[in-house]
Amino acid sequence: MNELMGCKTQGREKDVAIFSTVRTRVGRGIGFVADERRVNVGLTRARSSLIVIGNAKALKGDERWANLIKQATVDR
Repeated sequence: MNELMGCKTQGREKDVAIFSTVRTRVGRGIGFVADERRVNVGLTRARSSLIVIGNAKALKGDERWANLIKQATVDR
């Protein structure tokens, strides 16, 4: 995650990107992944595959993340 969010990769894409949200907890907020700008950078760096690791139940407390999770899990 640090490499995706850091200045070294600003504007650069990777074939596969892993976006870690493991510090989110139900009832304790979602921290930095609530910042739309940071999330945009992390989620748009993957050319072919994006892997998001985290607590879906906690992330669903945020409207944007809830929509993303819903889209990613439809018909699966």
